[in-house]
Amino acid sequence: MSQPSTTAEPFEPTKAGDPERLPTKKVVAVAVIAWLIFGLSVLWADDILRLQTRRLLPSGPAPAPSEVGKRQVGMVNQLLFELQTEAANKREEQLKRLGSYGWIDRDKQIIHIPISSAMEQMAAEARR
Repeated sequence: MSQPSTTAEPFEPTKAGDPERLPTKKVVAVAVIAWLIFGLSVLWADDILRLQTRRLLPSGPAPAPSEVGKRQVGMVNQLLFELQTEAANKREEQLKRLGSYGWIDRDKQIIHIPISSAMEQMAAEARR
């Protein structure tokens, strides 16, 4: 087995002419130049975007359609799915009508009866 060396070399700070020292001024200069190029390219891209927008929309942006904010535009329902209760309300209304008595046409004296009663009557007539 070998013994580790107990003698350590003394640490000496790097000197200005040392080839291992980082050229701080050059690094900062490159970073500043890169930021300037980036900033100028952003401004240039913004200018191109504005020119294209003016070319494609010479009269400015389109006015807001009158349908904005309405519940239904054309055949598309605009409400969020969590807020849509139309189907549940309609089903509840249908079930209520199926379980109640009421008039269909008063002039002709036509009424509707609960579906359970109607099914019982139909079954009784079928047995006869």
